[in-house]
This record gives sequence, C-alpha cells and structure tokens, in this order.
Amino acid sequence: ILLAFSLFMACEEVPVDIPDISNNPQDTMGTVQKKVLLEELTGVSCPNCPAGTAALESILTVFGKRVVSNAIHGKFLAQPTSSNIYDFRNPDAEDLENYLAPFLGKPAAVIDRVLFDGQDFRTVDNIGLWQSLVQQQLNEQAIIAIEMDQSYDENTRRADIDVTVTALEDIQGNIKLSVLVNENGIIDAQSNQTEIIASYEHNHVMRDMLSSIQGDLIFTDISAGEVISRSYSYTVPNQNINEWIPENMDIISFITASERDNQVLQAEAVPMIE
Repeated sequence: ILLAFSLFMACEEVPVDIPDISNNPQDTMGTVQKKVLLEELTGVSCPNCPAGTAALESILTVFGKRVVSNAIHGKFLAQPTSSNIYDFRNPDAEDLENYLAPFLGKPAAVIDRVLFDGQDFRTVDNIGLWQSLVQQQLNEQAIIAIEMDQSYDENTRRADIDVTVTALEDIQGNIKLSVLVNENGIIDAQSNQTEIIASYEHNHVMRDMLSSIQGDLIFTDISAGEVISRSYSYTVPNQNINEWIPENMDIISFITASERDNQVLQAEAVPMIE
C-alpha cells in the first residue's frame, strides 16, 4: 500500500515553493543581506517587452525590496510610437545601454552585471531565466553595505542624497559608486505584439545618472570596516503634468568592483520622498 501511495504521489503535480526571502536589508541577527540589481533593457517600441516587464514584476513580488530594478530606455526599440505622449530616452540611458551591450534583442536583463555560466553576454534575453539568476545572486554573501539618507525641498524640487558605503571584508581593486534616479507610474503607450496598449503603466523608468555612467571611484583596495560617504543633489525638472513627479521617483545606488569583473556587489533604493 505504501509503495502504491508513493507512486501515486510521484505522478501528482508538485507546487513550486516560493523562497522565504526577507525584505529587510538586515536579518534577525543584524547581518547585512545581499541585494540584487536588475537592469531591464526595454523600450516603448519593443513588442515583446511587456512580457519582460511582467517577468520583472513577478520577481519583485517574490523577492520584494531585495531586488532593485532600473528600466533603461536607451536607443534600440525605444523611439516613441505615434501613440506616445512622452519620450523616455535620454543621453544617460543611451550611454548606459551601450555600456551594457552587446545584446541580441529586447527584452533583456542584466543581473548584478554578472556573466553567468552558459551565457554569451551579461545581458540575458531569456526571461525564463531571470528569476533563477536573481535567486542565485541573492544567495551570495554581502561583502559591502550601502546606506542612503535623502531630503527633498518641494519649493526648489531639489533632492539631497548622502550615500554611506561600508566594507564588510577586504576588497581589492577600484570600487565605484553609481547613483541614479528613476520614476514609476507613468501612463503612456506601449507596443505589444500586434497592438499598441494606450494606457500602459511604465515603472522604474531611468531618468538621470547622478554619477558617471561607469560609476564614481570611491575606494581602491579597501579593508573590512572602512567607511566612506558621498553626497549628490538632483533637481527634478518641472515639466509635463503626468511625469517627473517626485512622489513617484526612486533614488538608486550600487557598488561595482574592478577586481570582480565590475560586477555589482550591493545595491540599494529609497523613495525620493519618504
């Protein structure tokens, strides 16, 4: 009977367990948790990109704030359609897209800027792999910590950002800090296979880099316990009633290391207005 029951159970569909990942950057023991940067290469003229965005939103649902996302509307398939009100392209997004290239098409994702086994490029255009690669990176131990404090003046529309970086272990090579702003909740058109979705919600849209495209050098050959801070400011443009809304904007920072193939060691995101 036991054997028959075992065989029966083997034929049953087994549900996929969702990993128990805390959204808190520190676990109950106070250890800094690794966060993952997912850079989505997308565009309003890309008919397959809504599927990529859906995969990204699913990842954010599973892993929450432990995944930091940035949607890059560079040049390729990012030109506005005849139905678009806005143009999400900007020089920083184009430069960043070129820096992350080559890639075969969109949608594609760069996950912690890692060249994974079996992949030809850092850009992964198989959306079915994104979640497992994110999980792989979340299993890594954090070796550096980022804290951000920000303030926003509604009269001047200026945000002041202080970024504090702490090494948790010795790290060789050049350590660079990248800081950018993006925006959520923008309603505009999006190509989708044979139609154009008129009222599509665009999230994580990259607006500006506050650092250089490849990051600002802040450390060289750092030791565990070393701390350094950098300050940035950003004035939100006052244009277009339905975009450039500070309440919808996030500030993102992340750290890369030259001796680790310029991979992202840690990422963080905070809302522009708490």
